[in-house]
Amino acid sequence: MFSFNLPPEQNLTYLLKKKPELHYNYDEIMFEAHHRAFTVAKVTKADLLLDIQTSLLKAQKSGKSFESWAKEITPTLKKKGWWGEKKYFNPTTGEVREFKVGKSRLKTIYRTNMSVMDAQTRANEQYSSGAEYLRYVAIMDSRTRDMHKKLHGLILHRNSSFWKNNYPPNGWNCRCKTFAYTKGQIEKRGWTIAKYPPKWFKADKDWNYDTRNLEGSGDNTLAKVIEQKVNRIIDVNDPDKLIRSYLKESLWELAAERKRWAKLKKFIANPKGNFALSPLAPKLKSALKTESSEIFLSKDTLVSHTHHPEITAFDYYLVKYMQNNTLFAVQEGEFKVLLLKKLGKIYETTIKTTENKKEVYLVSMHLIKSKNIEKTKQRLLRKGKEIKI
Repeated sequence: MFSFNLPPEQNLTYLLKKKPELHYNYDEIMFEAHHRAFTVAKVTKADLLLDIQTSLLKAQKSGKSFESWAKEITPTLKKKGWWGEKKYFNPTTGEVREFKVGKSRLKTIYRTNMSVMDAQTRANEQYSSGAEYLRYVAIMDSRTRDMHKKLHGLILHRNSSFWKNNYPPNGWNCRCKTFAYTKGQIEKRGWTIAKYPPKWFKADKDWNYDTRNLEGSGDNTLAKVIEQKVNRIIDVNDPDKLIRSYLKESLWELAAERKRWAKLKKFIANPKGNFALSPLAPKLKSALKTESSEIFLSKDTLVSHTHHPEITAFDYYLVKYMQNNTLFAVQEGEFKVLLLKKLGKIYETTIKTTENKKEVYLVSMHLIKSKNIEKTKQRLLRKGKEIKI
């Protein structure tokens, strides 16, 4: 009935599984956790990380070019003050350094995330296929590193230890890839399978880990990374306590989001009683004139929601973030119907406040098409009265 995972497309699943986490240098998070923790060097605002993550998801899904993606995300970055000449505080060293946010940095962010997403998708397909050998293929032009050119045509069994730390990309802006073949296909082409992996090659520092992420690391790895980073921030002997306080709070907020998602999936799998679905946004709380600080989801609502199979656990999770994107609202008796928008989707959402004004419940939610917004508004106005939120 419900999808307990994130969207099914492999590349999108990969990016959605990466948890936004604050970092100062890309090499601060390595190995399997690199895949699970979505990170953009020098970004220190969790909401901005989510904006960038969301925009990359949309770009991946629609196949947007870098130019199109950059054009769309730039106004958001400028609005939130992450553009031009900037300064950042490094809690590891206590130093304040300058850096520049512009097209060049955006290009690195875009290329890095897209290439790693594609690499993991490719690896999962290859390792689940019947082809047991991988062939390294480099782009043989002037832009390719000499060491990578030397690997061109290398064929090893897919379980060779070589691929664990050298599955491409093997460096920044690396365009190398692997292609999978059966032994029969290799013999037919007259290729030779290497007896031993090349000991002379090692991927660049930031890429010398298991890019494939076939087994995943689980949330425990990230929890340890966050805990270590928070402790590092606390231990820094820096007079600006406000910076340390903000960073500590942001990191624990991200850890809390992972727990919220896990609890939601558990409730949907086995609903009992009422579930605190999301904090209630201040402006919505004011409009509802309620004492509640939460939006609740009841077992009865969840069980009766079978006629809207398009609503997944992830859609429920997004309620927290879509509240601030209210396109339209009407009062319909004891209910309030809101048109909310998030990740390019528009939701017709019905909420109800209890008579004592102490609790707020989500009682219905379904998707509507953008082209039907005006028709939906007119339908709602025939039943209720428009309200401002």
